[in-house]
Amino acid sequence: MNRVPAVTYLLIIVAIGYAGAWELIYWDAGHYARWKDSDLPVTYRANESGTPDCGGEFTALEASLDTWTNVTTSYFDFNYGPKTSKKDTKLDGVNLFYWAETQADLPYAGNYIAVNTFWTSGEDMGDWYATVETDICFNGYHYDWSDSGESGKMDVQNIATHETGHALALADLYDVGSKEFTMCGYSSYGETKKRTLEYDDIRGISSAELYGYTGITLEDFEAAAGLDNIEVTWVVSSETGLAGYNLYRALDGEAEYAKLNAALISGESPYYYLDEEFEPGMTYKYLLEAVDIAGGTETFGPDIATAPTGDGRPVLSLAQNSPNPVTNDTSIRFSIPEAGRVSLGVYDLTGRKVITLYDGDANAGEHELEWDLRGDRGVRVAPGVYLYRLMAGGENVVRKMVVR
Repeated sequence: MNRVPAVTYLLIIVAIGYAGAWELIYWDAGHYARWKDSDLPVTYRANESGTPDCGGEFTALEASLDTWTNVTTSYFDFNYGPKTSKKDTKLDGVNLFYWAETQADLPYAGNYIAVNTFWTSGEDMGDWYATVETDICFNGYHYDWSDSGESGKMDVQNIATHETGHALALADLYDVGSKEFTMCGYSSYGETKKRTLEYDDIRGISSAELYGYTGITLEDFEAAAGLDNIEVTWVVSSETGLAGYNLYRALDGEAEYAKLNAALISGESPYYYLDEEFEPGMTYKYLLEAVDIAGGTETFGPDIATAPTGDGRPVLSLAQNSPNPVTNDTSIRFSIPEAGRVSLGVYDLTGRKVITLYDGDANAGEHELEWDLRGDRGVRVAPGVYLYRLMAGGENVVRKMVVR
């Protein structure tokens, strides 16, 4: 069954107050409406008559859809379909753009610039209902239209971008903090600023409630103790829409984490963080949080490391190889607490040994080895993820590296 349609209006600009951010259109106290992911892409079609006021209205309509589709932190996808003879607001399986040129053609009384009517299936998805159709009517009875921001006329792309924002479940914003946003609920003659999205418009479509994703591909995340610090490293192969990272730490066995960084960690992969404030000899676990520009988060980990003893004595530790990812040679540092036999080897993800880098006696303290990415047979290894394992004193430590 289909619920009673919701209606949104765009009004002529008369006053502005203060707000900012973004808001959802709610059907009732507990539900907003959005498209099911399985229904993407959402296709809109334009009535073949368009508007008699300009010649580029169809191009402008398609551009309005592309504006939302091209948000890199969102997976939502609009499609511009073939023109249609349909020209009214009703539930008929077609998401429609059309102009009402007579008062009788307007779906609702009033001098609004445009109106978006949408329907849901009535299926309760928890916090939302599934949108099944929306129809957008442009008021050609009260207003003239332009495809170039012409003075004294409404700009097609400007208004269509706003109205398709409603189709995404983004609500009108009426306060002064929102006046530059695409979703500002007022407009004016010749205005074109709604053609492009502002930061909070992007945050809206990219939110966890709607169609956002972090877009982080983490290759590796590890924590390892050195002589006087714990080094946390992570390797990322893609960072679509990333704002930065937060790093959290907790004592092993405890549930409460504390954030280590004051500001978001940004830069280029591989990332390194040196934790130098800890209780000697204690074991800690670390979580990595990726934050996208819409405020969405994704968490990785935990990884565990035991802090140095603080008395200057070496500990068994294996550092992240550098550089990582590696394309030519790479350096591997390790330390052992006492003299004895040491073995350091590289393995593929199936556990097959690729090469033994060292197998013999070593003094207590820090050591460093180089690897030229060749296996036991002298042939360069294929790109991928590899493990390297340090064995000493009956213990072993394993870390990962990425070869490109």
